Amino acid sequence: MEAPPTALYQLKRLRKDIGNLDVIFISGLEGERTFGLPFLLAERALSRRTGRPLWVVGPRGIADYGMAQLRAAFPGMADEIAAQCRVKWEEVDDDFSRNQLVAYLSIRLPGSGVAYRILVEGRALAYARDALCRETHALLDRGADAWVLNSGEKPNITGDGLELCLAMA
Repeated sequence: MEAPPTALYQLKRLRKDIGNLDVIFISGLEGERTFGLPFLLAERALSRRTGRPLWVVGPRGIADYGMAQLRAAFPGMADEIAAQCRVKWEEVDDDFSRNQLVAYLSIRLPGSGVAYRILVEGRALAYARDALCRETHALLDRGADAWVLNSGEKPNITGDGLELCLAMA
């Protein structure tokens, strides 16, 4: 979820193999959510496990925005890095989608943001970057196994099967 500037550092600190990363969900086109993307892509390009594509799922414009960041971070190398890590950009609106790895519901928020309900191996994760209206909460919350709310606001979430609500300021 997201690719903040500290994403690569945190993955390395946790001893996670970047080559195992298959999907990055981006909720908005702001630096706090995307400035780590060039470094994740470059590290993955150097990984031994680049046989599988890396999906970057985000709001409309994520492909151009992400490539612009990659070109700014690695002038003259961006296209090679993107090809090496086999990045696949998937731009979303309000819909239920299924790429080769996961199924998800995306809900376009005011501005350029997106909230997600991600379905993996029979489990549902609801993710939103900001406090949402009651109707959007209800749609994402229904039967969610976990909630991640990336907001400075106190969440107001209730629902069946809710096991976790993590609020990050």
